[in-house]
Amino acid sequence: TPLPDTVGNVGFPLPGGRVTTSFNSDGWTILSGDTGGRAVAVAEGNVVTAAYYANLGWVVIVDHGALISTSFGLSQPLVSVGQRVSRGQAIGIIGGSPQFGPASMALQLTQISTRQSVRPPF
Repeated sequence: TPLPDTVGNVGFPLPGGRVTTSFNSDGWTILSGDTGGRAVAVAEGNVVTAAYYANLGWVVIVDHGALISTSFGLSQPLVSVGQRVSRGQAIGIIGGSPQFGPASMALQLTQISTRQSVRPPF
């Protein structure tokens, strides 16, 4: 099924969590929550990457059509490449990055048409 040309409301990617560092010049927003918290998809989309990086932990990238969301710092992915996800579906467990901390993750949203990071609505 094709993805929509636009993305409606972007959901908060860490239920029960909070923003600890607002959108910055790197394009990241840092979120913190409970140890073992689950990051969720911000909108419907397709998983295009689930890869491990020593300094970032697991990185999951979801294509939402007009928008790409990238979740950094997961300790374990709960999705696989090619999987279709719905908004709010768990994509990984936070806390896998020494850069962001044990109960944290980072989120980056990228507008496809401009390839620029965009500020999330939270």
